[in-house]
Amino acid sequence: MSDSLSSLSATPAGVAAAADVLAKLDHCFVVGFGRMSEREVSAVSALPRLLEKTPLAARVKEACDALLRSEFVERHFVSLACARAALQGAMTDALAAQVSLALGRAVPSDAPASSPTEAPGHHGVFRESSRNFLMEMALSGFAQLESDALYPFYATLDKIQEEPALIRLAAILSGFLSELLLELPIPSGNSIPTYRWVDLWTRAMLLAINAPQIPKIDAVSGEFFPIGSDLHHHRNLFSVCVHGILKQGTEHRYVRTTVSAYKVDTVIGAEMWRLLEGTYDKLLKALRDGTSLKLSNVKLLGSGDLLWDEGSATAGSSYAPFELASTLLSAGKPIVRSSIGGFDRHPAQLAEPLHLTGFKVVKQDAIKSKKPSQSELLEEKAIEAVGIKLPLCGARVSDSSGMTIDRIEKAQELIGLLRFDRGRWAIQPLAIKSGSKAELSGTPPQSLKAKDDTVAVLRERASKLLRKKS
Repeated sequence: MSDSLSSLSATPAGVAAAADVLAKLDHCFVVGFGRMSEREVSAVSALPRLLEKTPLAARVKEACDALLRSEFVERHFVSLACARAALQGAMTDALAAQVSLALGRAVPSDAPASSPTEAPGHHGVFRESSRNFLMEMALSGFAQLESDALYPFYATLDKIQEEPALIRLAAILSGFLSELLLELPIPSGNSIPTYRWVDLWTRAMLLAINAPQIPKIDAVSGEFFPIGSDLHHHRNLFSVCVHGILKQGTEHRYVRTTVSAYKVDTVIGAEMWRLLEGTYDKLLKALRDGTSLKLSNVKLLGSGDLLWDEGSATAGSSYAPFELASTLLSAGKPIVRSSIGGFDRHPAQLAEPLHLTGFKVVKQDAIKSKKPSQSELLEEKAIEAVGIKLPLCGARVSDSSGMTIDRIEKAQELIGLLRFDRGRWAIQPLAIKSGSKAELSGTPPQSLKAKDDTVAVLRERASKLLRKKS
């Protein structure tokens, strides 16, 4: 690990100040903008000063002044979402510069080119309903939410989920709504995950304004080498983000590709992989067998995301992920990677691939849970080398990923992503090597073809219902 990584132990100037302003503003979402006290009034009053030299200045001041005189209309809450996202975007730029300098890499400076998106007319109705729902939630406040105020929105959400072009809005709203309902009655005090919930509220509000612009798309060919998968799932969605290296001639580029499927809450654990069967078989086989994939004319967004196309992929050969990582991902290696688009500029989106050796795993924090999950066990540990500790980012690691603390503690090498979370840099493990054995995170189980599982039963029942209707 490079000595330059020691610079990551401090937060860039301005990032902590912006985070403090956001924390005070976010408390308004807990209390509710319809019942602000002196504390919340002070937080709303401070926001325009922070943005007074930006293009948002006039609109944010108008919105805050209106909220302070109890003028609650949709456009003012839209302005709040835009202001909050703008602050997080500025924080992201500062953090991206910091981590690039620490790793000896160039800062991806240019935002990906994009073009406007044309949405069908009926999408406007769904977006308006979503904005109204989110505004009512902010007015009431998380601490006062009740099931009667949340359940009626499912009728609209069902319609949104039927629209492929609205999948991002549907994914965020369905996960957010399910999380809120599971927490009812909403806990009081510090137990509310305020920053996370207001983040979800903000992203949903932005997606409910207009469809994000379409990033520039290039057709690329080459060989894709997975270095690990990031699993995301809640009651209604399963998503696999595969991180990897794309080799094009002599150039190597860090890219990722994401595949997703809707699900029901009874499909959990290894069974979630069955949802991707028949649609992404080549990608699943490559992950399971540890082989590369040869790509021909696959679409690559300016954000570094491959739009996965099974028809454009063929099986490659076995490869050594840690030999690849030591050559390309160690500190000081100028791996090519994309910048984050304007719509997605948020500290949580930062992901710098890194290969680590010569480290040890040390204790960081005490576990509070009596029955800790695998991700909680990771959270209490840190990677230590050359005089710096970088916490393990267990909150980002699914219990279905296979990345357990006992395996990481035995590893001699690690491939991970540097993430910024909870006000500090942390490492999300993607792959580990013990002896000669390399393990990637988030790989499908070998028993994927078992037929006596929940997904098979649900598909058979759905098939019978459809046959009866026809």
